[in-house]
Amino acid sequence: MTLAVKAVTFGKEVITASRFGTGDDFDAFVVALLVPGFIVNVLAGSLGAALVPVYVDLRERRGVRASEHLLAAAVAWTVAGLAVAMIALTAAAPSYLPFIAAGFDAAKRGLAAGLMWWLMPMVVAMGVRTLWGAALVADEKFGLVSLSAAVTPAITIAVLIWMPGLGVHGLALAMTVGAVFEAAWLGWLLRSTGVGLLPPGVHYDPDLQRLVWYWLPVAAGSVLMASSSLVDQAMAAALLPGSVATLEYGNRLVAVITSLGTGALGVAVVPYFSLLVSRGDMDGLGHVVRRWLLIVGLASVPVVAVLTVWSAPIIALVYQRGSFTGADTALVADVQAFLALQIPFYVAGIVLVRLVTALGSTRALTWISLVNTLLNAVLNLVLIRYMGLPGIALATSLMYLASFTMLLLHVRRRHAVRIP
Repeated sequence: MTLAVKAVTFGKEVITASRFGTGDDFDAFVVALLVPGFIVNVLAGSLGAALVPVYVDLRERRGVRASEHLLAAAVAWTVAGLAVAMIALTAAAPSYLPFIAAGFDAAKRGLAAGLMWWLMPMVVAMGVRTLWGAALVADEKFGLVSLSAAVTPAITIAVLIWMPGLGVHGLALAMTVGAVFEAAWLGWLLRSTGVGLLPPGVHYDPDLQRLVWYWLPVAAGSVLMASSSLVDQAMAAALLPGSVATLEYGNRLVAVITSLGTGALGVAVVPYFSLLVSRGDMDGLGHVVRRWLLIVGLASVPVVAVLTVWSAPIIALVYQRGSFTGADTALVADVQAFLALQIPFYVAGIVLVRLVTALGSTRALTWISLVNTLLNAVLNLVLIRYMGLPGIALATSLMYLASFTMLLLHVRRRHAVRIP
């Protein structure tokens, strides 16, 4: 299902590149998406992960009604909190955009600020989507939740083809409408399983406190990791015009590969790790982890070789048409080649993150994420001086190498899981 979604997303990227290239409009759109995208990434990385164990525990111990009440209360408070936060952040955009888009002129920053109002409802809808999707995952409806992510890129393709007059505003409109449709779809699926979405009279649930305390350390790690992307784009915005768009295009194909680590492999290993940890079988756990790391290494190295050695022909084949020129291809290819180096460390790191979570060391993830964020910023500053925009890409890959190393050392020393 993840591959099917990525196929649709790939089509959207090709059309987007043809329409906008690396021009100012797409630069402004990427910057406008930074804050909403940051919040969405944090929600996707933490809110659902925190809800599932609490939701399942309530359902098993106190029945379906208790879990429904928790879900309804969580949705209500999430919608209220996100709505207030997004109105405040969007209204304040003219104040902080000069800092995160330092290389933009006033007109370009104004376009980015205007686009943020179009994107604001997307964040609220994605909060609801995340919670309802987590409830479906708790009921083992993995495929349908994964497939729902194809709605937004499909709507984007339709808008770009049939409403070209909207320009870059069409991208923002499509993302917002897509998020609403995804939430509605998952809500309908959840309701069809017999789960009440809004039980009467639910405003506060005492189990929310338990959910919040479970969520906070996971959210802290997600905030720090998402900050790395925010820092990358902000630093790119201070470089030559088109740098933000170039960095975004260079990451697209790499993200297709790494998403399999988070979306598919990351889900698949969790029950095995959790079962072995609950049995105290550290030898068996080490054996399973070693096998997965070997598989990841053998599978990813050829992919890295292809994306680095043949980076330019791949980018030309995928993007070079319409507004996307040969000069754009050369720049994006350099960025993609350096970003591709992260793939084995990123995917293997996801395996270790799931292992650390199963072992209950969520605080360690927060500290490792903090080190990653600081290291990424320092490497960006150093490598940009010598390499320009590709230095940001190389810094990202080096950060994931360091992250993998720290996770490996933590598991071996703190939990005595034997991994070479």
